[in-house]
Amino acid sequence: MPGALILAFEKGYNALPNVYAQDVTTWSEMKMALRELKKPEVKEMFHSIIIDTIDVAASACEKYIVSQAGVDTLNQIPYGQGWSRVKRELEDTFRSVTQLGYAVLFISHDKDKTFTRQDGTQYNQIVPTLGNSYNLIIKDMVDIYAYAHIVIKDDVPKRVLTLRSLDNTIDCGTRFKYMIPEVNFSYESLVEALNNAIDEEAKNTGKEFITD
Repeated sequence: MPGALILAFEKGYNALPNVYAQDVTTWSEMKMALRELKKPEVKEMFHSIIIDTIDVAASACEKYIVSQAGVDTLNQIPYGQGWSRVKRELEDTFRSVTQLGYAVLFISHDKDKTFTRQDGTQYNQIVPTLGNSYNLIIKDMVDIYAYAHIVIKDDVPKRVLTLRSLDNTIDCGTRFKYMIPEVNFSYESLVEALNNAIDEEAKNTGKEFITD
């Protein structure tokens, strides 16, 4: 992504060349980083903010709310307000980042989870390691919710980004109605697919709801 800054809640960038990263160990440091992102000279330099990983960021946010309340656990906050305070803090913080004009990318790891249907049958689905309650918050915030992985095609491994799961084996999706299910794992491929989806929507709606 162009002009990317990694806010590294875990050190996953050591093997990446030519990246800008800022280590973040607490939610207070995240709030400090947000203040820095408001500065004009920072906005000129960076355009995309990478949260790596949102799992650790969410945990840091929860610890921050617990500390602010002077309790040991979230459920000790009176009247069941602990979770709503965490949710509001996450939403307000990341909404502030987007309102400053940055694109935001959240990274989580993956796991294979078994679900049971109402008829008792089971199925497996790849989901983020991020806890479900936190994941629902993030899913509500994002436009594209995708899974980066390797597939084997013609005996050759290929890195792809799955945007829609046709067989429901991957938890993913997008707000863009005409987005294709899968692209090569590159920013350029994603941008091309997004532009094509917008063009297709414009064609089918007479451009009534499409802007430049």
